[in-house]
Amino acid sequence: MTTEVFRNMLYRQVFRDSSDSSLFAVVFDEFHYMSDPQRGTVWEESVISCPPTARIVALSATVSNAEELRAWIAKIHGPTDLVESSRRPVPLRYEYGTVALFKHGDVGPGSRKGMRNLGLNPKALKDDATVPELVVSLRKRDLLPALVFVFSRHGCSQGASELDDLNFLTSKKQRRYVRERCASVAFPVPPALRSLLERGIAYHHAGLLPEHKLVVEELFAQGLVKICFATETLAAGVNLPARTTVITALSKRGDEGMERLTSTNVLQMAGRAGRRGLDESGTVVFVKSSRWRHEEDANLARQILLSRVEPVASRFRATYGMACSLLRRLSLERCKRLVDRSFAFYSSSSSSVPGDVREYVELATRAEDLESVAREIPSLREAAELALTQVRETKIGRLPRAARDRAKSEYYAASGAAQKMSAQWRAFVAVRGVLAEYGAISPKNGLTSLGEMVAELKADNELLVAVAVRSRGFQKVAARGTAAEFAAVVSTLAADDRRVITDLVPSNAVCDAVRALDEEVDKLNIAQLLHGVDDIPVRVDLEVAALVEAFASGADWRRVADAASLDDGDLVRLFRRTTELLRSIAALRDADPDIKRAAKRAADTLDRPPVLDYVPPDDAS
Repeated sequence: MTTEVFRNMLYRQVFRDSSDSSLFAVVFDEFHYMSDPQRGTVWEESVISCPPTARIVALSATVSNAEELRAWIAKIHGPTDLVESSRRPVPLRYEYGTVALFKHGDVGPGSRKGMRNLGLNPKALKDDATVPELVVSLRKRDLLPALVFVFSRHGCSQGASELDDLNFLTSKKQRRYVRERCASVAFPVPPALRSLLERGIAYHHAGLLPEHKLVVEELFAQGLVKICFATETLAAGVNLPARTTVITALSKRGDEGMERLTSTNVLQMAGRAGRRGLDESGTVVFVKSSRWRHEEDANLARQILLSRVEPVASRFRATYGMACSLLRRLSLERCKRLVDRSFAFYSSSSSSVPGDVREYVELATRAEDLESVAREIPSLREAAELALTQVRETKIGRLPRAARDRAKSEYYAASGAAQKMSAQWRAFVAVRGVLAEYGAISPKNGLTSLGEMVAELKADNELLVAVAVRSRGFQKVAARGTAAEFAAVVSTLAADDRRVITDLVPSNAVCDAVRALDEEVDKLNIAQLLHGVDDIPVRVDLEVAALVEAFASGADWRRVADAASLDDGDLVRLFRRTTELLRSIAALRDADPDIKRAAKRAADTLDRPPVLDYVPPDDAS
């Protein structure tokens, strides 16, 4: 399951049965995703909220602060071991163009000889092989299949098209199989991609329809695609190991313009090279980039490879849904204790606290938490008593009570927690302030019916959706409008920040309902500004409504897609986000029955190919 699904299960208390031990272990693969700006908070919330009896296993090949993460998990969940290994099952060789990057070919991260003899190979400064020339070289050296990483969708298709004189499928049987596989999908594979596939070449990015990406992945896994141009999303989310990976640039476009790749970026892509059980070694190739001078590229490739992997950083973020989910079952004081278990708070507060004092206070806090839970779940009594025993056996725990109290005071003073709120708790308090202003929580921090809605919804801004669900405009469309119109109205709350242009026009009923929300959008923007909530989007996008309304009304997929400025894959994601939000609204316990029925009908109108059964990727590059 995705981390989002697991986090939501935790907030719904799925695992809190009579013994609170129905969840034995949780495995977080690619744990460095906790640093992801968009999704990282979900990983952190999941770790923080795990039941006390669950074992946590966090896996990653690209973490430089593993000991710090171990100590953080130990603080909030008890004894934690760190297991490290530098051994890679399939060693790597690094090249620049057609020559070795280092003076000694078998060195570098993940290589046989590790980090020795790492001087730059002088020949690398002179190699100016282009990607097509490199592909020819890889073919001659039997280093295919290869993944060629490009940092734009257009670059992927363009790079593949530049191999117009190469054909890797010489067998009629192979080409026939590829044609039949392309013809087996519900929606035709684009002619340009189909033509490439028939020659053993492909491109892969999030702009393709899901079933077209699946065709590429299957043919690559079967050895019928020898060269695949892909965005870095493939390095993180799809298990397609190759004999060789090619990195075509050492910079990519980020939020603030062009940014150099990090060591983590490069190692994630490099990690796709070398197939266990098939290859004795994998090959990672850098090629000349037009963005930098040739001499800089080889040096920069070496510099990035030898740089320290970026540490995992906290992305913990308070949201309306999180706040209501916690306040639904915890007092405000316990909410603070949970929020202050974040990795960000740990990182900022632990460095200046003496080790013996920190050990005592952290164990004591965990024991108090277990003791509190054990009052409701008797089976945890033994664990709580064991935790108290551990506290008493610490150096500070054996001291008189007055000394123990002084140690606690020193801890809070040194960490700054006594003098000021943590940034994470300030953000939670700000979110709570907006919720209180809207009447979603009571003066005693209990949830009202609006607050219950916020807790149950899954959206970028759960409060805005809850307010919209109660609005006259929504209720009017639900009672008198069509299912397609209701789907269109809800889609304006599900859209992301991609700009959409279309010639299609939504119906008057949809326009009226959405425009009626303008006042609520302005009001919420002001409330967030006054309370200091600056990282929760308040967004309603009427432009997407016409596309959703047309598809929900039964319009042909190709007609709708051709009318949109979005790539096919982006349009599918929009429809899927809308469907998920509609199902979330339909499941609300306290919503108006007309709203719930309309939401279910609307979701059903969208849930058809190519949207049906589509699981969105972690990233959309």
